[in-house]
This record gives sequence, structure tokens and C-alpha cells, in this order.
Amino acid sequence: MSQQAMSHAAPHNITASSRQAALLSGISLLLMAVFAGIAVGIFGKLVVPQDATATAKNILGAGSLFRMGILSWFVILCLDLLVSWSLYVFFRPMNQGLSLLGGWLRLLYTALLGASWLQLIAALRWSEHLPANLSGSLASKQLLLSIQTFQTGWDISLAVFGAHLFVLGYISLKSGLVPKWIGLFLCLACVGYMTNGIGTLISPSYGPYKAIVDMIFFVPMLLGELGLAIWMLVRNKRFAFSASPRPSALPVLTH
Repeated sequence: MSQQAMSHAAPHNITASSRQAALLSGISLLLMAVFAGIAVGIFGKLVVPQDATATAKNILGAGSLFRMGILSWFVILCLDLLVSWSLYVFFRPMNQGLSLLGGWLRLLYTALLGASWLQLIAALRWSEHLPANLSGSLASKQLLLSIQTFQTGWDISLAVFGAHLFVLGYISLKSGLVPKWIGLFLCLACVGYMTNGIGTLISPSYGPYKAIVDMIFFVPMLLGELGLAIWMLVRNKRFAFSASPRPSALPVLTH
């Protein structure tokens, strides 16, 4: 079948579901970027590393803001579940096996992030039992420890997230549909995330090196998924798929 014929083929479930999956993925990834910025910004403002008393004082004076940060992470978790499914559906026509692997890796990452997020609930409970004298109090120390445990768990889970990005990047580079610069950025971002995740797991003194890795891989880590999201939304109406329901049928762009 010619490309023109494929572009004008009668719609099938795979066409509708793939377009919807691209739309859902794009919107969800952009929303995740917004809520991640909110959450990271809030915790960056309230948490003072290695100073439990200052952290407790900040949270005590901005309890609603602290709760908003925790809620933002919960929204990110829910969006990650949607993205796990929608990216699998979108990439399935290009490589069914690898797209399934990528979906499971994203689900595993989301599960690990969710387990870490429970530490923020523990931190919230400690924040509700802070004494009048914060200096050296057990509640203050446990509050900061819970937040730091969440951060460490999230950092480690990003190694799995990096593996997920590598799978997406590989499929993108081989697809002939997704721009190659997006596939390249996804693969490079994988290196940064996996380096930080594994480094955090095996070395308690990895912290200073994490900042260096973040700086080196800043562009691909920022623009990999974000670029994919924007591309999916901009090109969504131009996606057309083969009328054949076979998983190997590749999507093409109409003009």
C-alpha cells in the first residue's frame, strides 16, 4: 500500500487509540513538568539540608504550602500511571515488545516513587506534632529524616526511569517517525538518570557528584521527555496509521 493510501485509509481502532494516546501522553507529560516544578520549588524553599530545626520552623510557618507540595507529588504519581499506559499504546505499533518493556519499567518506577512518597505522609504527621521548642526535638529530626528518605528513594528510583527513557529513545531512533534528536536526548537523559540513581544507591557520599551529573546532562534531561510531549501535541492531527491491525504497522505523517 502506498504512503498516500495509508494516509487516507479508513480509521481503525489502532488509529484512534494511538492518536488519543499521543494526546494523553503529551498533556500528561506537560502537566507533570508543571507539578514537578511546583513540588521541587516548594520543598527547595522549606527544607534546609542538615538543619532539622530550621526545616521544622519553615514548615510550621507554611503548613498549607507543605501540604500543597505533598499533593503535587501525588498528582505526579497519578499522571505517571497514565503515561505508562499511553506511551505503551503510542509506541506499540513501532515495536510491541520494547514498548511493553518500557511500559513496565515506567510502572516499576512509579511504584518505587509511590513507596518513597509515603515518607512525605510520615513527614506530614510529624509536622502536626511539633513541640513549641523546636531546637533538638525528636519530631523535628524525624520530620527532616522522612523528607530526606523520600529524596533518596526518588533518586534511586530514577535509575529505573532512566532505563525506561533508553527504551523510548531506542524505539524513537529506529522508528523513522519520531525526530531523531528526541530519541538522542532520551538516550542521553538515561545516562544521567541512571548514573545518579546507581551512584546514590552505592555511595552515601555521592551528593556532590550528583550536582555535576545534573549540570552535564541538564539539556537532555530537561528536553528529552518535554520535547517528546510537545512533538506529540503539535503533530497529533498528522498521525495516520496503516489500515492493517498488525502490531508491525508503522505510523506515518500526513501532509
